[in-house]
Amino acid sequence: MGLEEWWNEMSEGEQEVFIDYMLDNEKLEKTIRSWDDNPQNTDTFMEMIYTFVDRINDGGAFVVALESNTIKPGVKNIEFATGNKGGTIASAVNVKENKVYAMLYTDKKYFERNCNDLSGLVMFIDDILEYIETIKIVDGVVINAGRDDIILGKPFIRTILWVATHNNRQINI
Repeated sequence: MGLEEWWNEMSEGEQEVFIDYMLDNEKLEKTIRSWDDNPQNTDTFMEMIYTFVDRINDGGAFVVALESNTIKPGVKNIEFATGNKGGTIASAVNVKENKVYAMLYTDKKYFERNCNDLSGLVMFIDDILEYIETIKIVDGVVINAGRDDIILGKPFIRTILWVATHNNRQINI
């Protein structure tokens, strides 16, 4: 059974509960703030990477801000990413540095507060980061654009994805 069939078999209430579980990123938000307060600290840097990996392994997700003709705007219309929903990932542009960042949100409240006029698509963290990695014109992601935002460039995204795929390997010497 594919993801879309599995999703469609759930009731609307079950889907809502599952999305809330996927967006339960409170620990990740705290870790991001801790690292943002002290970006030179190696311990908080590694804690943030491993918190990302834990959320990936737990089925964590982000809300991807979209400009879409198929998904209505607003937090009440957020959809789960199954099949081709269509749309363009909304981006934040740093004109001074000539950089483009995809806008991701850790939960519904950040999405509603900062871009409720856009459509939202819930995607697994690893899926959206892997996708962002393939888009040449995007330099990284801005998570929770607004007051509590953090920017992660592609090298950092690659690090998270590498650790997520190599985290449980043992090296025999």
